[in-house]
Amino acid sequence: MPSNRYPIIAREGWLMLLIVATIGVFLVLEFTPSFSIPVWIILLGLIYLFRDPYRIIPSSPLAVVSPVEGVVESVTEVKDHWLDRDAIRIRIRMGLGTSFSMRSPIEGKMVQSWSSEPASLGNSDRLHRHAFCIRSDEDDDIITAIYVGKIASRLRCYTHPGERVGQGQRCGYFFLGGVIEVYLPTDCRVGVKPGDSVLSGSSVLGHVHHHAPITSRPLTTVG
Repeated sequence: MPSNRYPIIAREGWLMLLIVATIGVFLVLEFTPSFSIPVWIILLGLIYLFRDPYRIIPSSPLAVVSPVEGVVESVTEVKDHWLDRDAIRIRIRMGLGTSFSMRSPIEGKMVQSWSSEPASLGNSDRLHRHAFCIRSDEDDDIITAIYVGKIASRLRCYTHPGERVGQGQRCGYFFLGGVIEVYLPTDCRVGVKPGDSVLSGSSVLGHVHHHAPITSRPLTTVG
């Protein structure tokens, strides 16, 4: 099965880890090792937060994988205000102990992105930061909307409109996580339910449904 490999520690945390490690070494050299114990504990905690585990990407090309690690909060049919269509919305909440990398739910081309919510939503209880649409080779549009709180403002997106991404490809990072909403076409076959735990790039949220083309068979002549 195809996979995407990245450093086991997210590169977004390398500078912070280097600074903390440098402080720890300084305390050991200038004072005593006991002075540096709290620093090493902090370093271990940061290594855990910035971990970026290896994921196995499903081999199904029509599968929609979870863009983040977390717990499914709801699966509902809603109005997709991004593309003005009916859709199935899967809402996933990330926890503090989850991996914070974000991955592409499908293989295709990013055709559009938004940096603010549609005015029609009028949400004031959370801060919206980003949303993007990826179109598969079969012309299926999958929307990924990202919501983060004021503390977790370090959102980084590495894919831009016009670029092609692979299924499960790492395309962003937001420290301390947030809430992700994935909008699927209404004819998708959903494979998760509220309460399910999902892994980024590995767990399948559903499958895009395509009817097999009707082909005509040649007539046979009986002699």
